[in-house]
Amino acid sequence: MAHAGAFEERVARIMELRSTHPNNLSLQAFDRELFAALPSDALRERLLLCLNTSVEVPDSQVGSYAMHVSDYTTLACFFQRVLEAYHHTDLDKGAHHSDWEAQQMRDPAALALPEPMSARIRVGRNLPAFDLCGLMSAEQRREMENLMVRAFEELMADASLGGRYVSLTPGHKNHISEEEYADLVQRHLMFKRMDKDAFLKAAGISRDWPVGRGAYISDDEGFVVWVGEEDHLRIMCMEKSCTSLHSVFARLRSCYTRLERSSGQSFAAHDRFGSIACCPSNVGTCMRASVHMKLPALCRDADRLKATCKELNLSVRGEHGEHSAYGAGGLVDISPKTRMMITEAEIVRTLHRGIARLNELEEAAAAAAGASL
Repeated sequence: MAHAGAFEERVARIMELRSTHPNNLSLQAFDRELFAALPSDALRERLLLCLNTSVEVPDSQVGSYAMHVSDYTTLACFFQRVLEAYHHTDLDKGAHHSDWEAQQMRDPAALALPEPMSARIRVGRNLPAFDLCGLMSAEQRREMENLMVRAFEELMADASLGGRYVSLTPGHKNHISEEEYADLVQRHLMFKRMDKDAFLKAAGISRDWPVGRGAYISDDEGFVVWVGEEDHLRIMCMEKSCTSLHSVFARLRSCYTRLERSSGQSFAAHDRFGSIACCPSNVGTCMRASVHMKLPALCRDADRLKATCKELNLSVRGEHGEHSAYGAGGLVDISPKTRMMITEAEIVRTLHRGIARLNELEEAAAAAAGASL
């Protein structure tokens, strides 16, 4: 058997990067003592594989991806540090809990919006029968896709969930052309190419592109499931002119439950950390709830808007995602920042409270601007 010293060259490289990249959470979570204390060379090799993104793209904020559901258990000594640093929590003091059924979520009026908005809520989920996306072989990717196609065929029989599955896998019975793929990406119904993303490439997540990738799209395009992106599944519901977050949240809960049942297995979860995701940043609820909101007056001072959203536990970014510019007329994407140690219901309530407050501030800022003319 080898010993921890057999990995010295790679460990030394990680320690060097650790000293030069203090904002990389995974590099900061790693140390020689933790590495040496792992009970087997197999686990040492696995940890180095999980850390490959930090080695190849050290400017990453998180810097690690789990390769199997079990990594959050067998490498808990490492991943707990990363989770606590990213989510600003102490997992020794309590476990993450899920709750979709809070009383306030049953009343559409309680989640009404000040005006119709484009709203989207999604959750990432993984299937315990397979390696996570960074470790999957091309054969596993095909197997997982075909399993989900059978699950989708059950949904197609329900008029409220019915739709079609489109595949990017060459030779698949549901394969679509490049032109149709580009159209679906442009309409945000399909994810972008993954093989050029440095983070996903370093993690192995984009390997074998486009094998095993596709999307289930309901007939009304309000329920979509991405297959084989960063996680096995990204399950989402959306409305272009949403008047209450209740409708999107309730539909997602219903679709999520049906899909889990049709897949024939419970989605992967950890008894303390919550739902499992490849990236530690999503572990917990693995949920993102967002709206596109027009804030032209507040957008005149972008730094002030970001600070205000931070106070409301919200993130603000351009309508086309992270690092994109604010849209015409001050159109921005607003979403809660917290993923862990918060329930699914509370994420949506946080978004609703934030929308109400931002609407008040926008009206005040617009009035003040008008008065100064």
